[in-house]
Amino acid sequence: GRTSEIDKQLPTTKIFTDAFTSRREDLNYIYKLIMIIDNQDKFSYEDRINKAFKFENDDMERTSGDERFNEFVLGGVEILYERVIANSRNYDDALNNFYTFLDEFNSRYKKDLEIDYNLFNEIEL
Repeated sequence: GRTSEIDKQLPTTKIFTDAFTSRREDLNYIYKLIMIIDNQDKFSYEDRINKAFKFENDDMERTSGDERFNEFVLGGVEILYERVIANSRNYDDALNNFYTFLDEFNSRYKKDLEIDYNLFNEIEL
C-alpha cells in the first residue's frame, strides 16, 4: 500500500468524533491488518501480532502504530485526490473519475461491490 509522511507545515483538518465513533470497529480492524502486514522485513510475525493485538492499550507501542496507520490513511487520501479531484474541472468530471476509479478497483480485486451511486449526488466538491 501507499504511505505518505504528514507535512507538519500544512494546516490540519479536523474530522468529527462521530465519524470515527460510528466506524470504530472497521478502523480497528484495518489498523490490525496494517500492523500484521506492514514491516514484514523488519519485524517477526510474532512481533507484528503483538503490535496488532497485545499492545493495544500500551501508549508507547500504540503511538508508533498510530503514526504508521495515519501514513497509510494519508497515502490513500492522496490516491483518491489524484485519481478523482486533481484533474476535475467540475462536479461531473469528478464523478466520472470516481466511477472509473471504482471500476478499476473492482476489476483489480475482482470483488462485486454493491455501490449505491445515488449517494454521490449528495457530495459537494
